[in-house]
Amino acid sequence: MTKPYDTILTIDFETYWDTKIGYTLSKMTTEEYIRHDLFHAFGCCVHEYGSDSPTTWVRGDGLREYFSGIDWGRTAVLAHNAQFDVSIMEWAYGVHPAFIFDTLSMARALRGVEVGNSLAKLAIDFGLPAKGTAVYTTNGVAKLDEVMESELSDYCKHDVYLCERIFDRLVKGYPSKELRLIDMTLKMYTRIHTPCATA
Repeated sequence: MTKPYDTILTIDFETYWDTKIGYTLSKMTTEEYIRHDLFHAFGCCVHEYGSDSPTTWVRGDGLREYFSGIDWGRTAVLAHNAQFDVSIMEWAYGVHPAFIFDTLSMARALRGVEVGNSLAKLAIDFGLPAKGTAVYTTNGVAKLDEVMESELSDYCKHDVYLCERIFDRLVKGYPSKELRLIDMTLKMYTRIHTPCATA
């Protein structure tokens, strides 16, 4: 596959959610959740795939400026459940990655949908360190204190690590045409909407 990108950035968003009022992805569609007035990104972890550079936690109030400094015309994105993360990038920040890799879609194609392909399940099946639990402490919390933000950023960085290690295992021998199909499908979903008015 001729690469339409120079760099792959692995990303993972952490956002506000509240089970008491039903504001969760288990109760809402991706679009309903992201376009809701309550939507708020606490932050996003970003890592250049294949590099030794540390994973960066970018706070929500700094994401627009951070994303504006990246050449998205030559930058691909890797995420687990990229439909969610890239929809945030597209709709809330007007970011259009050159290519989209999604370990969830890859895992479903290779393993089927019956076995479960969550990041936690894949980590177990591939013998990787267990996925963290810090996200559950943020249920219903609209504003993080320093301790909670530190714990959530570490949790997010670990998710990025897991996503990359899972990608390493899935991508070997994965057909290029299937990767292009995943990219095309996700772009069709994420780019049919105009950006949100606010992030």
